[in-house]
Amino acid sequence: MQRMARRIALVGLLLTLILAVAPQAPAQTSRRPVVLGFTAEPDVLNPLATNTISAAVANRTFLDPLVEYDLSLQLRPVMVEAIPSLENGLWKLLPGGKMELTWRLRSEYKWQDGRPVTSADVAFTHEAATNPKVPVGQYLCGVKDFIEKVATPDVRTFVVTWKSRYAFAAECPVEGARYGIVPKHIFEDAYKRNPESVKDVAYGQDPAVTIGNGAYRFVRRVRGSEIVVEANPTYWRGKPQIDQIVFRYFPDANTIIANMLAGSVHVAVPQPAGINFGQAMQLDELVQRGEARDVRVGFRPVAIHEVLWFNQANPIVRDRRIRQALAYATNREEISEALFRSRQPAAHLFLPPTNPMVEKDVRQYPYDPARARSLLAEAGWRVGPDGVLVNAQGQRLQLVVMTTAGNRDRERLQLILVQQWREVGIEVLIENAPPRLIFGDLFEKRQYKAILLGSHPMQPLQNAVQFYSSREMAAVGTLARNPTGWSLPQTDALLDQFVQEPDRNKRKAILSQFQKIWAEELPVLPLYFWVSGWAYNVNLQGFEPTGVALYPSPVTWNARLWRWRQ
Repeated sequence: MQRMARRIALVGLLLTLILAVAPQAPAQTSRRPVVLGFTAEPDVLNPLATNTISAAVANRTFLDPLVEYDLSLQLRPVMVEAIPSLENGLWKLLPGGKMELTWRLRSEYKWQDGRPVTSADVAFTHEAATNPKVPVGQYLCGVKDFIEKVATPDVRTFVVTWKSRYAFAAECPVEGARYGIVPKHIFEDAYKRNPESVKDVAYGQDPAVTIGNGAYRFVRRVRGSEIVVEANPTYWRGKPQIDQIVFRYFPDANTIIANMLAGSVHVAVPQPAGINFGQAMQLDELVQRGEARDVRVGFRPVAIHEVLWFNQANPIVRDRRIRQALAYATNREEISEALFRSRQPAAHLFLPPTNPMVEKDVRQYPYDPARARSLLAEAGWRVGPDGVLVNAQGQRLQLVVMTTAGNRDRERLQLILVQQWREVGIEVLIENAPPRLIFGDLFEKRQYKAILLGSHPMQPLQNAVQFYSSREMAAVGTLARNPTGWSLPQTDALLDQFVQEPDRNKRKAILSQFQKIWAEELPVLPLYFWVSGWAYNVNLQGFEPTGVALYPSPVTWNARLWRWRQ
């Protein structure tokens, strides 16, 4: 009865939302717009400065990448003619441990103002992304310290000299190019005046400035509402069949679902920019019962897990015993069952158990409140008059757990943590904020108070491990790719060896050592492995998401091939 009541309540809520907010769907035409629904709005679309996944999704429609992973996780050339390798002679090992990779741009590529895309654009992107005066965003490759120089022998060729071996050099040819290079002629004046002002270039705001090279053209952005792109008639691989794509931003995922049921949203993108797994499950129930016409829901395991990030700037969680105690106090199986009926499995390892690089022989933390209490006592905390632990100075053991406001799964998870941790004497305070503030400021600048509940992408693996490098650290309040502030000299050395070792088996042995230290130190606490869920209109053909907004590619990776069923 309770389950039936919940279903009836969900349907009633969605129907109410439809009547309240959803406009009528446009008439069926072969080239009608495709509307994608998001809960997370981009901070900026400037690819050098963005810190949001939703920006990468929008940018992919009007900026092609140099290289890209396909659905089978194979690296393929996009803007370049070939992927360098030792076999084709474009990847050369030099004396002294150095390397040289030679790349050649396709001659067909032009910026949308008619200028050719040249090697100078590539070199400029790298220069700006590695200039310490440029406040770059988080979506870099993490290779600035490995690259010695980028030479441009001719307008289509760029040669990258690496200071040392780097096993993943082909995945991101130069720094700053993960989601496409920027047009030098648009950014150069601002860069020359003051490198810091690169962040203020109106790229992604002013259509006259937002010059891309992809299948679509940027048309407009209405903050708080939408971003619109239109098919590029001069795109070298042909004009897309969909004339217009609209990225529309909603206050919560339920409103996205309501608009999908009304037909005015055609794609509900997966988390972390769109609907979460629990909402996808609910929508799938409606589909199975025939109550969601023309909607299809997809699910796919992905290389991401949900974690608690511990800010080392906070003296309480800086104590390793506290982090370990929190792990023992967290019943992850209960969380997985309560939120997802165990369809998103509990996580106890650095990598998914199916990953060939995983090390399973490490310290793990099964649910053990008694062990948690013992560690807390060892760290100097005693039970206070109301059951909350206090230290010798009378300070209460209060921890602020932040996450993205409006994410129902995360907000429910916070409530479970409140209960589980209260059992061992820890008081949880919940302070949430909009996704743009969380990931555009608090997280990347390490300004969250103690703990942040969020995702931990594990693909590409070399980027994931760089989260823990001291090289990626910065002072609190400064953008950095190490969002916890945790590192050790020993792990720094292992991470450098890992990215430089060309032999896969040796890399695995190095990463195994890192995982053993990581499991003891617990700089973040894994909770569960993601299974992404998304929804789309059954008449939209060619929509093939990888399950996540980032890797192997954004959900818009093949937008030029989308089409409406005739």
